[in-house]
Amino acid sequence: GADSIVLSLLEEGCIDHSCIGTLTETLDEWANIALRTLVFAKRDLPEEVFEPWFGRYQDATSDQAELLKMRKGEANAIVDLQAELECSLTLQGATAIEDKLQDGVPEILSDLRA
Repeated sequence: GADSIVLSLLEEGCIDHSCIGTLTETLDEWANIALRTLVFAKRDLPEEVFEPWFGRYQDATSDQAELLKMRKGEANAIVDLQAELECSLTLQGATAIEDKLQDGVPEILSDLRA
């Protein structure tokens, strides 16, 4: 995901600050040459943690009221449940890819600026 999000979800103390600084500098260098960057991390989940969580998640994602709240950007059980697992992550690495504009986009941008 986005570096600002993933880095904020890392387990405290799993990586030293100098490494984070080096990674951030590298990501900035990649972004400055117009590369799309992604940082990835993981968290191992024991089955006894995942199974009850997944049942609650299935219930929430089947609830039309919760889905509507999520679509509207309101507080909802789905996002809360996702946040329960998206924490204490271990950094795995980062990557960058060239993300070329689709055909016709430069012309449209030029027209919009005119």
